[in-house]
Amino acid sequence: MNSSAILLMGYLGIRELAVVDRLHREAPHINLYDRRPLFAFSRLTSTIAGLVIALSYAFYLAFPTVTSNPVAFGFILAVNLPLSLAAFALPLYGMHRRIADEKDRLLADASLRLQATTHTIHERMEAGRLKGVEHLNVVMSALLNEERYLRTIPTWPWDPGTLTGLLTAVFLSLILFAAQRLIETLLLN
Repeated sequence: MNSSAILLMGYLGIRELAVVDRLHREAPHINLYDRRPLFAFSRLTSTIAGLVIALSYAFYLAFPTVTSNPVAFGFILAVNLPLSLAAFALPLYGMHRRIADEKDRLLADASLRLQATTHTIHERMEAGRLKGVEHLNVVMSALLNEERYLRTIPTWPWDPGTLTGLLTAVFLSLILFAAQRLIETLLLN
């Protein structure tokens, strides 16, 4: 029964994650200034990853003697938990690449505009035509602010709290399990 549930959840999870990957690849345009649509599927992938984690811990709670079986316990630690993190991040990797490419494109555009503005300022200074240089300084400041802003845009398509919550679910449970084992060992000795 437990194996059937795990296989069914695995199949459904893989199917849903493949849909996420396909939808990300088909998105017509990446707008880094409105990132909400880019983050749309991170909740789904984090939920699927959370279900993998929850099933692993439920299995441990249902069969606490699993810790005495190194193969079963090793499977939970070495396969299920890393699999949950992969289930979260891998479907979003394609969108990450597209966001990174768009960010690079926008940074390259900003760099070309900065270069052209700097070149114009230098030409005017060398020719002694300082009229309008103040305007070019304002443009230069705006371009520098744009470049600074673009550099701060994250390229992974999830809110920072989403990854933090998932990692907390993985590692807090592991820490609690280790603490439980340590207390059991100390009390039995």
